[in-house]
Amino acid sequence: MQLRRMTMGALFHDVLHDLAHLDSRVWRTLIALVLKPGKLTNEFIAGRRTYYLPPFRLYLVLSLIFFLLPSFGGSNNVVIDTQDAQDKEAVSEAMRDLKKELGAGDAAQTNAGSDETTKPADIAKPATNYAQPGEASKSTPADGKPATLLQGIRCQTVHTDLFGGDSGWLQPRLVQACQHLTTVTQREFMRSLRNNIPKMMFIFLPLIALVNLILYVFRRRTYVEHLLFYVHYHAFAFLLLALQITACAILKWLHVPFLPGFLTFAAWAYLFLYLFKAMRSVYHQSKTMTALKYLVVLTAYGVCLLITFVGAAAYTAFTV
Repeated sequence: MQLRRMTMGALFHDVLHDLAHLDSRVWRTLIALVLKPGKLTNEFIAGRRTYYLPPFRLYLVLSLIFFLLPSFGGSNNVVIDTQDAQDKEAVSEAMRDLKKELGAGDAAQTNAGSDETTKPADIAKPATNYAQPGEASKSTPADGKPATLLQGIRCQTVHTDLFGGDSGWLQPRLVQACQHLTTVTQREFMRSLRNNIPKMMFIFLPLIALVNLILYVFRRRTYVEHLLFYVHYHAFAFLLLALQITACAILKWLHVPFLPGFLTFAAWAYLFLYLFKAMRSVYHQSKTMTALKYLVVLTAYGVCLLITFVGAAAYTAFTV
């Protein structure tokens, strides 16, 4: 049996063939998700599920791509890397002036009440402990140790009246969490909080679906159908925002003015419009009734996001 010799042309042909014949469910799902708000939810409710990707698998894949995007950039702020030399020099000069002021203040406190004469070289000496612009230890104090999240807080005085009385069952846990956070840096806490945001979404989705269950109580829809509606909507949101972030990063790297801001505005505008059109498509109510419930849903979004974010912050405080 003679084996086919593999060439670059043959390899390229195979790649195109695989892409063209990729599972048709992927293309059918993505096209419906982006261009036809509410269609995927209607199709699954009608029982036509074999033509599309499972909703929770679609949600997990797109959310994973969205939350992993910052890892590929290496920096959360693209603009910092593209500053011109004049801006960098201005920042460096401002930091040098600040270091002189801080150094003079520390030296004045140290030599207060002393008869010795302080030399200018000694005044500027303590400023060498401060970080330069752009370094990871920008918030590092003069002793060289990173600032902790609750630095200088007396944890034994922490108390809460959240549940009335002395909240005896909660008080020891608050003190324990406070003492732990006095050893955690701000960067460690924020990194852990960012990692917990995807978990937060699994609490947010059932909450916002409960709001739809109340709003459409007379439409005879099950809770799972409302949950499916928001799974598809958030899958679309992750896809749209991932594309927007990627496109804006490329345009900023190419130094294209105005267009990144326009793309950001357009993406968020379509995100809000998409929700309204999806509600109209799935729940089949008039524009006026849908608009009223749309405003309620937007308000509920803010409340549910606040609840889940506070929960994520509390969970992070106990587990970081």
